[in-house]
Amino acid sequence: MKNENDACSDCELLAPIGSAQSYTTDQPIASAEDPPETALLLKSGTASVAVQTGFGDYSIGEVTAPVLLQIHRCLNETSCPSLIKATSDCEVVTLSADQVRDLLIATTVEAQAFRRLTLSGVTRVIRLANRSISRMFDVNTVELNEALLERMEDVTQSQQPVPVSSHKMRKILETAGLGFHDLPSVGLTARKIEAESFLLQAGSRGTEAFLLAEGRLRVSLPIPRVGEEALAILDPGQFVGEMSLIDDEPRSADVVAHEGPAQVYVLSRMVFRYLLNTGSSNGAPLLAGLSVVLSKRAEEALQRVVTFRHMAGAFI
Repeated sequence: MKNENDACSDCELLAPIGSAQSYTTDQPIASAEDPPETALLLKSGTASVAVQTGFGDYSIGEVTAPVLLQIHRCLNETSCPSLIKATSDCEVVTLSADQVRDLLIATTVEAQAFRRLTLSGVTRVIRLANRSISRMFDVNTVELNEALLERMEDVTQSQQPVPVSSHKMRKILETAGLGFHDLPSVGLTARKIEAESFLLQAGSRGTEAFLLAEGRLRVSLPIPRVGEEALAILDPGQFVGEMSLIDDEPRSADVVAHEGPAQVYVLSRMVFRYLLNTGSSNGAPLLAGLSVVLSKRAEEALQRVVTFRHMAGAFI
């Protein structure tokens, strides 16, 4: 992705499209009760991101401008229990759902800026959510007793992974006339993964992302002293591994071919950055689909924090 100065330039390009409002320290910016009709561009300052649980609001971390937030609510039209509060004086630009949908697949410079900020923003939220879950199980900061550990293990083992719908991704590609057989023309290459073989491993460095064409992939998060927490089963049309291309951080989860072989199309960092920084007619729908997929994952990551907070109960 681009550096901080470039992100600020993207913010300046996008800000005039929306409606700006100023907030002071500790003032709420968005709540779970707000209608899922807008996205928020934090143009200046800092803000905390939290989720609403039965044990009160649970903060997953802080973000610094410029960053685009609440995309998951806008694209998925859901009311995920996410809360945003100013932690310094800040300025926030509101974008409507119609503006978001238009910017998602357009080839204008504003749309390019929007896609870069979207991918960066949802990736930040996913990273914060996953780290907050890991902190709940960090024995260095929380004394977990055996009863709680058994409770976590029981729930983890009994939970069935929920498939992530690939309908929107397929629809975006089909609308643009871009099928799997066209992906090599965009710069992607095919690769086969044997059954139960690793495609990605948590903690490793990533230089590639993958679009699943055949088979299924299982995404899981290793939880200290609990084991594997299955996050999702991915069907054809889904991206995986893209976050490391966006923020250059290590892989956050394990990914294996689920119950059979899989075929993926490989998106290299060089091709990804070329598509991200140009208005390519083929690249725009591909990145739009990636934005939709990641926004859904951000929503699911926040919901997962709520679930684990309830499971931990009064122990934390």
